[in-house]
Amino acid sequence: MVNPMGPADSWQKDPKPPATIRVVTAYNVGDPRQTDDTPCISANGEDICKALSMGKKRCAANFVPLGTRLHVETVGVCLVTDRTHRRYRERVDIAMHKHEYQKARHFGRQRLMVEVIDTRR
Repeated sequence: MVNPMGPADSWQKDPKPPATIRVVTAYNVGDPRQTDDTPCISANGEDICKALSMGKKRCAANFVPLGTRLHVETVGVCLVTDRTHRRYRERVDIAMHKHEYQKARHFGRQRLMVEVIDTRR
């Protein structure tokens, strides 16, 4: 007999969280003043400097697993490959090149709509 409610474990899957207004900031990858002692290596082990140079968008966030794709208003889709300091657990931090220091400062601290597109587990 087929369960009309779907697979028996379907209730255990986390629903996709709704889009939310979050604080979004920017940081300069490769700048040791803004990161730890390995400024180009993200929390998941990726060379984030290389990823940015290839045109990929990367970000840091603590409220989703590494590998999650987020859509950030005015920024676009970024892949979460890094973590923020634990006191900023609800923020999204957009990775920018080391030479984009002024661009990151100009980006500042914004309240933007953030949507979880998909989550890797």
